[in-house]
Amino acid sequence: MPPRWMKHYYLALERKEEIEGPDPPLPRSSKPNWNITAELTAFKNRLDIEVPNELLVSALTEPLFNEPSTEDTGYSKLLKDGSKFVEEFVSHYVKEAFPFLTSEGRSSICDFLLLDSNIAYLALNLGYNDLLQLTGLRSSEKVLAESLVASIEAINLSEGPVAAAKFILNFLVPQLVGKDIIDDIWKPSNPMALLTESFKISGKPAPQARLIQQCGVNTVTPIYYVGLFSGKDLIAKSGAESIVLAETDAAKLALKHIYHVHTLSKSPPMGNLLNQDFLNKLFYPLIDNKTALSS
Repeated sequence: MPPRWMKHYYLALERKEEIEGPDPPLPRSSKPNWNITAELTAFKNRLDIEVPNELLVSALTEPLFNEPSTEDTGYSKLLKDGSKFVEEFVSHYVKEAFPFLTSEGRSSICDFLLLDSNIAYLALNLGYNDLLQLTGLRSSEKVLAESLVASIEAINLSEGPVAAAKFILNFLVPQLVGKDIIDDIWKPSNPMALLTESFKISGKPAPQARLIQQCGVNTVTPIYYVGLFSGKDLIAKSGAESIVLAETDAAKLALKHIYHVHTLSKSPPMGNLLNQDFLNKLFYPLIDNKTALSS
């Protein structure tokens, strides 16, 4: 049985934590049995990459403030070149994967994939947080995101641009899984105007909204069903608690079918959905010759 004084001691510790807050987390490297070489080896095997330890450590080491790196493989250089590579490849992938989408829609997907919060969440779950060499004790969202981008450039330097692009395909692009391009990512402010413009370009009659059904009008939960017609053809229909919302939802449904981004449509090419023809088109700008890549 523990001594009676320990009860008061633990109560005092709890009270201290309530007043001052929890202690800042200690980095894994400050704990016993830390072996940086073993950790880097396990990290590279887990992510299936072949990068020299010195280069990988450079990508995971935050430079001191007001002390920019002058080396070609320093953190700042890796971050600058990696950001350019990631942005260009993600833009190229979105263009190939969503050929029917407008430039505004593609830009919104690129912005979503390159958000610091999304990249930092990915880096945290891949174990970057344990290997970071920081000037402080805590790793911020920005530092995590920048370290992952710098490590992609390290892969580019050691294994080539195709290996770095495959890393992006395997880890960055799958953030689109389960996401609705129109509702979750793009979020157009005026979908009806986009739909009208799309029909105008294709030479079809402009869409018109018509109330096709309603129920519970005199209750607190009315439902209005609005259909969008192009000439005599019904394009899409949707129901909502107001006519305006129902028209907006119906326009979004029509846009999803036109742009081939419906939730029931085929998922964006990634993982097992990647075929050789798509890979050839995707990696063609990254190689010097025109030889098709082997799988």
